[in-house]
Amino acid sequence: MSKFFDCITEELQKFIAAQHLFFVGSAPLSPTGHVNLSPKGLDCFRIFSPHQVGYLDLTGSGNETSAHIQENGRITFMFCAFVEPPCILRLYGQGHTVLPNFPEWNSLYSLFPQLPGTRQIIVADIEKVQTSCGFGVPLYEYQGQRQILVDWADKKGEEAVQDFQQQKNLVSIDGLATPLSKFHKMDYAIRPITKEDEPFLWQMLYEAAHMGEEANLNVQDAMNHSDLAKYVQNWGLKDDMGFVAIAVSSNRPVGAAWLRLLTGENQGYGYVDDQTPELAIAVLPEYRNQGIGSQLLTHLLAAAKTSYQSISLSTRSSNPAVSLYQKLGWKVIAGSETINRVNSISFKMKIDY
Repeated sequence: MSKFFDCITEELQKFIAAQHLFFVGSAPLSPTGHVNLSPKGLDCFRIFSPHQVGYLDLTGSGNETSAHIQENGRITFMFCAFVEPPCILRLYGQGHTVLPNFPEWNSLYSLFPQLPGTRQIIVADIEKVQTSCGFGVPLYEYQGQRQILVDWADKKGEEAVQDFQQQKNLVSIDGLATPLSKFHKMDYAIRPITKEDEPFLWQMLYEAAHMGEEANLNVQDAMNHSDLAKYVQNWGLKDDMGFVAIAVSSNRPVGAAWLRLLTGENQGYGYVDDQTPELAIAVLPEYRNQGIGSQLLTHLLAAAKTSYQSISLSTRSSNPAVSLYQKLGWKVIAGSETINRVNSISFKMKIDY
């Protein structure tokens, strides 16, 4: 039978201290957002009081919990016994992130092991505590903590770890900003594209098609071009997916990356097959070379993994972004070279998950 408590009792504190593993759960407010569940070890959990806990969060490939609690605060911890007697313990609360430049960092950090790759501390005020039987949890013998993550960060070095954070940890897979985006002085936020963004997507299509390099062409020309218009027209179709970058200072959209599945007779320039969506991406000229395109692609690729097995694109051979595509895993499709509308070479590229 489950029991509820108003705080973490002394008996429950002893149970927590005896566990080598715990789980953290969080979720965005969006009904289409992704619920996150993360296992944690490495002696990184601490009880600050019967109503407050925290854990030392190390650098990893995602930063979902921090993004979710910044948006809505909700967080759940779970501990379960893998030896006798059985027990499951859940802590429900409101969380927040403490970064290394926060005033309370030093006092909190001193309570944890000093581990390479430390990213932040997640603190939670506990509102409800629950225990349940745990009769269905299997028995396991503890052998030790893995050191792979710590060794990775130690070998990589502090500067390289911070570069990794800037590439991987500034937004969630649903496009929510994390507190690290401010720590790393990211001057823009990334969020999912909505139907209301369609006017801006037309502008981005104009940029993506390099129409500004041709004389006397404007956004309306992109809208009137049937082979281009299919990438944006009636945005919000069932399989549409994308992200837009917003300049924090002006709340102005400055870049976008999106996918659309174009099939059969409606196939686009980058068509591969009816299961592979095509990528379009552009950043306003005055905001280029600031890493915005890279961040847009990184988050779009992460989100697309749940829906697609591959993504294709068409690009000019002279496009400077080709090296970025290749860095992220795109490969040129052999034999796809063609002469484009300005009599230069374009080819298709594809990335497989």
